[in-house]
Amino acid sequence: MWTHCSRKLADHSRPTIISIILVVTLTTLFTVDIVVKIILHYIRIQAIHGLARLQSPLDKDCPVVAALLWLVRHDNSPEVRRRALVALILTTVTLPYVLERCRDVSNAVRKAAFSVLAERSVLRPLSIAQRISIIQDGLTDTCSEVQKAAEDLLRAWFEVVDEDPILLLRRLDTEGVPKTSALCLKRLLLILDEETLTSMINKWAAVYLDERYVSSVFPKSHLLLISHMGLVCSDLF
Repeated sequence: MWTHCSRKLADHSRPTIISIILVVTLTTLFTVDIVVKIILHYIRIQAIHGLARLQSPLDKDCPVVAALLWLVRHDNSPEVRRRALVALILTTVTLPYVLERCRDVSNAVRKAAFSVLAERSVLRPLSIAQRISIIQDGLTDTCSEVQKAAEDLLRAWFEVVDEDPILLLRRLDTEGVPKTSALCLKRLLLILDEETLTSMINKWAAVYLDERYVSSVFPKSHLLLISHMGLVCSDLF
């Protein structure tokens, strides 16, 4: 009788025991998987630090640069992509990949891309179309930190053209794409400190507001600057 009861109990318990074993096994595997991912993530980040010192920017076929570019484009970890992006030496070979990351799905990677461009004051190597595209995307980004990084890039461009707003507007094709030029000028006038803004106004007036321009029709870039400066100056003075 006891043997019969034991068998019945075992039969009823078997599904429960199997379920418990299955759950424990899956949980263990899932934990191990996470641990492995964390370890591999850490290893890739450490590898980036080592690879960064071995780059040969003069070698267009440098395997180290190729490895970093692969991580920048294809790694599934935003932090790994960001670290690889920051580690890159900026050259004509790597620049297109940095520009590509300005549209990365990760806020942190997009911010890093704009920061890299700002720190190196990248303007002249870019075509007008590239300048317009990245600055328009950056200043209208949904992430405020990315917008701030784009503003830093705009400020860097302003310094490249010797803080001349007209020269900056000319490099953004004011005639062809007035919307982006207006956005850049509006944001620039907001981020400049009062001393820099006053100096810019005085310099611009001395250089551009002479008889050559007063007696003729203002170029569109001048009219755009006048309209925005009038709004800003009314708040400052």
